[in-house]
Amino acid sequence: HGVPLVPTYNFGENQLYDVPQRSRAASRCLRKKFNIGIPFGLGRWGLPFLPHQTHLSIRVGSTIEVGDPQDCEVDDEQVREVFRRYCVELQRLFEAHKGTDLPPHLAAKGLRIVWRGHEHEDLSAASLLSEDGASDGKAAIDEASLPPLASQLKLTEQLQLQQQVSVQAVLSRL
Repeated sequence: HGVPLVPTYNFGENQLYDVPQRSRAASRCLRKKFNIGIPFGLGRWGLPFLPHQTHLSIRVGSTIEVGDPQDCEVDDEQVREVFRRYCVELQRLFEAHKGTDLPPHLAAKGLRIVWRGHEHEDLSAASLLSEDGASDGKAAIDEASLPPLASQLKLTEQLQLQQQVSVQAVLSRL
């Protein structure tokens, strides 16, 4: 429909729940059998649905244009191009904010993006930002091809502040 994508990254989200090995096995079984993935996480006091107390920071990235809504002839290559630009922006968000929004031992692990059904594709920052890093032999998208961030900085900062305040209010009630 031509609606732009707005990448967001939730720092601290993976620390809300512990995912024991037995629940990973159950989730894999459901995915294999019914093609659905349900994470079975345990939070505070080992209970499901009760998250650990942790700091969350929600970061909003630059808008990713998806193309002309009048173009009904979208092919797989165009979808792949938009997806790769989205991944570049996620990697950029992670790299820009990991030092302030994550503990050092978690920031050092980096961001690993997995595209289900395409696990062989390298979506690491190095691959996405290099000239020849694409695993399929095509040139990867570099940051220069992304829309400039400066025009959206004020709005993005306002959204981030609103989201952080909302999340903190919810977490303080737990």
